[in-house]
Order: sequence, then structure tokens, then C-alpha cells
Amino acid sequence: MWGCTLGFGGLLLIWAAERLLPSSAAQELIALCGLFLLGGGGILVASGYISLSIVRLIRFLYDRKP
Repeated sequence: MWGCTLGFGGLLLIWAAERLLPSSAAQELIALCGLFLLGGGGILVASGYISLSIVRLIRFLYDRKP
């Protein structure tokens, strides 16, 4: 859930910097912060998905009934 929140927050920050602020160094820094948030959210989402896949694989391999 946090990964999705960070990702959408970063996307919103990038959008706001692009649409609402005039071209300046501050706009670029805010967009860069948004990119970091978006990347962090993506990493959290990917790690959660990989963790769920590993747990499902372990359950499949060890919970087999003869």
C-alpha cells in the first residue's frame, strides 16, 4: 500500500511541478523529488510482488499432499 501511495504522490508532484510552476530551478528540483518518490514507490511495489511470489512458490513446493 505504501508503494502505491509513494508512486502516486511522486506522480502528482511531477505533474504539479510541470503544470503549476513557472520554469525555474525550483521546478526542476521539485520534479526531481517527485521522480525519487516515484522510483521508491516502484521499488516498494516490486519488492512486495516478489515477496508474495516467493511465498507462493515455497507454499507450493512444501505443502504438497501425496
